[in-house]
Amino acid sequence: MLDAKVQRISDLCGGKSDIDFREMLGKVIENINDPKYPGGEVRKITMSIVLYPDPANKTIEVAVQTGCVLPKKVARKAITFIGKGEDGQVGLFTEDPDQTKLFNDLMPQGAERQGV
Repeated sequence: MLDAKVQRISDLCGGKSDIDFREMLGKVIENINDPKYPGGEVRKITMSIVLYPDPANKTIEVAVQTGCVLPKKVARKAITFIGKGEDGQVGLFTEDPDQTKLFNDLMPQGAERQGV
């Protein structure tokens, strides 16, 4: 066993490595809880500790770096219609997927959506 004041990762860099880990863990938890990100995807926290001894081996510079790997947001999709406005210009008209029920409720009875 090492007989020293530094015995745990939290002892490095005045406790800042522990704070960095908690910050990354918080980001991972927020990401898991956000419905815009895919469920079941792996999240990863990495901590790198690099030791740089001086030429005389009397002191060591310690570098601690913490990071995380998060999945990308789920792609959002919508149906986009091409049409002409009253002024004759061609334009795009988008159906918001979050508004689909409202869109269908407002459509006249017997009317059929094209291209769906």
